[in-house]
Amino acid sequence: MESPQSPPVHELPALDLQAIGVHFRRGVFGRRTEVLKNLDLRLAPGESLGLVGPNGSGKSTLLRVACGIESPSSGSALMFGTDPRIASARGQVGFVPEGSPFPENLSAKTCLSLCADLQGLRGDESKRRCGEMLARVGLADAKTTLAKFSKGMLRRFALAQAFVHKPNLLLLDEPSSGLDAEGHAVLAALLAEARERGAAVIICSHHMQEAVGWTDGLALLLNGQLHREARAWITSEGSAQLEVDGLDAAALDELERTIGELGGRLLSRHPTTSALLKLYRENGEPL
Repeated sequence: MESPQSPPVHELPALDLQAIGVHFRRGVFGRRTEVLKNLDLRLAPGESLGLVGPNGSGKSTLLRVACGIESPSSGSALMFGTDPRIASARGQVGFVPEGSPFPENLSAKTCLSLCADLQGLRGDESKRRCGEMLARVGLADAKTTLAKFSKGMLRRFALAQAFVHKPNLLLLDEPSSGLDAEGHAVLAALLAEARERGAAVIICSHHMQEAVGWTDGLALLLNGQLHREARAWITSEGSAQLEVDGLDAAALDELERTIGELGGRLLSRHPTTSALLKLYRENGEPL
């Protein structure tokens, strides 16, 4: 009798977090602090989610649990049906951490080659992809070690190592932090390509425009718990940010309804963050 086969990766949830709890204590007799509380999150292949929340709400912790860097205190985490802490799962995920934990004594080329190897790329394929990604993020000619990189250059390298192996799941923690306009455009293009090939994406961002504009859904992390209906909450206030071209400073002070009369051109419209700030305060989150 043949044993049942496991379903293909693309038919499994990209991410399946069930009853995740994370807590820690400061010192032997320190008070227990709960960062995540009985949190559930299921992300389908190809689905993209923006994750917002105040500082200290647990967004970075959630991503570290999701990619297997941190073990939860309780609950279970699966990535395409596999424990993300298993080495073989690394090839499925691309992770941009909030900081820069990469070996500072290595050059971008050497360090990216090492990252590609850890993520399953080998030989000529690894060399080709590393070269392509360093060129994409503008680091192909960087000869110094990472220790001498600026914050923006380190962020570009973080993008290169996350996208180099074309992962099926991308977990990005403040990916645009420190990027200039060109770097921001590179990130947008890489995300568009990843979504086009069906990768699942979670983006943590303090910028509402990114969280809304680069993803299909929006989740709010408050008091250690996740709320998936955040887009409706945040956009229900009826206010918006306007990006206008062709008007001087005096004209920009006018109300939205006067833009057309003044001859301006509305370039974009995004939900304002003021509703999000009000939501934080109503739910008792310290700011």
